[in-house]
Amino acid sequence: MPKLGDYRFLLNTVVFIYRTREQAAEGRKAGGTGFFVAVSSAKAPDKFHHVYVVTNVHVARGEARTLRVNTRDGGVDLLTVHDWVSLAGGPDVTVAPIALDPKRHAVEAFRSDSWLLTQEEFLHHEIDAGDDGDDGDDGDD
Repeated sequence: MPKLGDYRFLLNTVVFIYRTREQAAEGRKAGGTGFFVAVSSAKAPDKFHHVYVVTNVHVARGEARTLRVNTRDGGVDLLTVHDWVSLAGGPDVTVAPIALDPKRHAVEAFRSDSWLLTQEEFLHHEIDAGDDGDDGDDGDD
């Protein structure tokens, strides 16, 4: 496998999620994985961000609440998620706010404004589930 090079930071965007603090402390039986997203503050978007952990509903439904987060000194910190938020009947995605200390935690968060679409962009591009473009074939042979 090639080295990550400039993309090594991606290792710090991922988090392992555990059912219990004991499992997280020992690094065994991870319930799933997630990643961090930073959303700009409405009042000071250039200075402050709200950080969220994102995972699948089916992972959070399994009572996974403990995050194992790497620290800058080479250790780990265990953080507890209190409230997963998802859309009823929506996609298999859930988020939770998480308090991270950039001086302590070795974490990188994807900035939401760098890759998430706005509602206007979504509508403009007419994106829909299973839509891979209009090739003129409607599937009715």
